[in-house]
Amino acid sequence: MTSELSPLPWDKFFSEKRDVPINAGKDVFRVYSSGTEGPMFIMFHGGGYTAMTWAVVIRKLQRSSTPNRVLAFDCRAHGGTVTEDISDMSLEKQTDDAVQLIAAVCGEGDTSEKVFVGHSMGAAVATAVCGSGKVKGITGLVVIDVVEGTAMASLSAMQLYIDKIPTSFNSAEDAVRWSLTSRSAKTRKAARVSTPDRIQPAPDTTLSKWVWRTDLLRTEPYWRGWYQGMSQRFLACPVRKVLMLAGTDRLDTALTIAQMQGKFRLIVLPDCGHCIQEDDPQKTAETLLDMVRKVVIPVRMPVVVQHAAY
Repeated sequence: MTSELSPLPWDKFFSEKRDVPINAGKDVFRVYSSGTEGPMFIMFHGGGYTAMTWAVVIRKLQRSSTPNRVLAFDCRAHGGTVTEDISDMSLEKQTDDAVQLIAAVCGEGDTSEKVFVGHSMGAAVATAVCGSGKVKGITGLVVIDVVEGTAMASLSAMQLYIDKIPTSFNSAEDAVRWSLTSRSAKTRKAARVSTPDRIQPAPDTTLSKWVWRTDLLRTEPYWRGWYQGMSQRFLACPVRKVLMLAGTDRLDTALTIAQMQGKFRLIVLPDCGHCIQEDDPQKTAETLLDMVRKVVIPVRMPVVVQHAAY
């Protein structure tokens, strides 16, 4: 059973890993990439996750007949990224990080085609960067399982949710087991590559425990700022837009009206949890590829996918 829970390495999913300095070398961001030609998908992970949350999706993208490139990074205070200040998780700071990082990787003023893909907190950052006008060549924006209204309404319950999460594990396999049994992750492969990257050996080496890399409660002062005004920022982005949700009950009033007006494509996956890219990587990859293939899809009616790729 242990082998079925053992961590999977990053290089089974990405071609390259590197550390990229920004902010005059004060901050060094862990970056993963794949592909050499075609439009670039730039991936923004959610709070507490890392770039490995996209791993299975990336492998499916790279196996597609449609040429594409992928860039995924660990944001500040997450994963392998090391920053001078780990306390500032504001939307403004993360937006500036992403703008600088994309310029460092792609080149200042690069105009090649880019599609932004963001999950939860990362979707807020992706939307802000897209609307800033500071990155050229953006043709699409995919937001995964977050909308302003429901995010703001759920903030009061976030601490209770976090308090229920174990603070330590006996091993990486133990953490993977928890993620599957708690339904935090629904696919074994995604859990085996994503969950181990979110933990590290406990600072107290006498404990022989593994603990979370990121203390989500330390980000609480920024939660409201991530999502306030997000719906209008999303709708104002002058690019093709897709919203992927695990349930239509997550839609707020502004987005419900906008979706009925055909301002973005809505895809609903009711069998998925919050982390759609891990629960149904196949549908996620198909959705992203549709963006760069310029597939003309009616947007007035939501697409409801009744099963996940377990």
